[in-house]
Amino acid sequence: MRKNIFGLSCLSPLALLAVTTSVQAQSTPAVAAPQAEDTSVGAGGDIIVTARRQEERLQDVPVAVSVIGGDQLARQNITSMTEFQKSVPSLAITQSNGRSNSANIMLRGQRQADNTIFADPSVAVYINEVNAPRTSGLDTTAFDLESVQVLKGPQGTLFGRNSTGGALLLTTRKPKDVSSGYIRTYVEDPLAAGIEAAGDLPIAQGVALRIAGNYQYRRGFTRVVDPGAILNTAPFNTTLAGTFNLVNRGERLDDKNRWVGRATLDLRPSGALRSTFVVEAFQSDENGVGTFSFDYQPGTAGGNTSPTVIARGYPQAYAQAQALGFHQTTLSAPVLSKYSMESASNVTTLALSDDITLKNVAGYRHIKGHDIIDQDGTFANVILNDAFNGGKMYSE
Repeated sequence: MRKNIFGLSCLSPLALLAVTTSVQAQSTPAVAAPQAEDTSVGAGGDIIVTARRQEERLQDVPVAVSVIGGDQLARQNITSMTEFQKSVPSLAITQSNGRSNSANIMLRGQRQADNTIFADPSVAVYINEVNAPRTSGLDTTAFDLESVQVLKGPQGTLFGRNSTGGALLLTTRKPKDVSSGYIRTYVEDPLAAGIEAAGDLPIAQGVALRIAGNYQYRRGFTRVVDPGAILNTAPFNTTLAGTFNLVNRGERLDDKNRWVGRATLDLRPSGALRSTFVVEAFQSDENGVGTFSFDYQPGTAGGNTSPTVIARGYPQAYAQAQALGFHQTTLSAPVLSKYSMESASNVTTLALSDDITLKNVAGYRHIKGHDIIDQDGTFANVILNDAFNGGKMYSE
């Protein structure tokens, strides 16, 4: 359950105009803080999309497009990418296996479960027209958005080969020419909270800056428990060899501790020229995803009945895991999930005439991540994944 508990907006940094308070059940749309007019809607009430790399009315585009405007995102209190699927049929977004900071995006049944450098996604993600080929850190980017466009079906003509399922286009809000801003907080059950804020600062004629930030916290709902006296019996007293850190007892998994900051500089020196710079940084320091052992089939060949797995005590550990309570697990080593991301992009357009416009899109993205995942979900030291991933991406 999420409750929107406080909203604040102001027309200038010194003038407080509105304070709204609401406590509502999840089934009722939360009352959002006053926002700027949804810029995905044209002056005549038409919905404007960029599904074909140019601004067009939605009814004029021969592509299956679903659009979520910025005001709609605020009204529905959407603070995570996984919540986009509530408003878009055939879209499913889930956490990547064992990695809380990565997402698996599926459209029309097309999904790539492996989000490492060895595989390409089947749904392309673009942020401010710049491709984001790796989904790490995208979840917290889903705030202060102007619009979300979901293009269904193959989009290789305009959005590259890695879009057999479709494309997800995220556009962040641009600065306005008047001082304004908002602060929005929420609480969740169980024991989670977040704060989101943004403000506009006109610097000069045709120059405006927007600063936005988001922080998410959640106390983990999966608890690491003591495996008990069985840990001191063979084979665990030899195979674990001290790798099970009893300090982990009481640790909470499936937690959140992440923040993101974004600065947008909009330059419009003339009616024909516009250049928008966006710089963003993301950081997370979490315990990672809780894993559980659900299947053990003695008598079958290979897999979790191999001699090595049996020698490491998996049958006993599996039996002990089934006796645990709801959202309880044991580990054979400490787990964690730490990520950081820095990105920068620029979109510059120059109108040469009423019919010809030049556009340049450039981007940079740097991701670093470290996950330790106890994939067998028991204190038997069977499958432990200690993975570093990351990379630098340039686009022009």
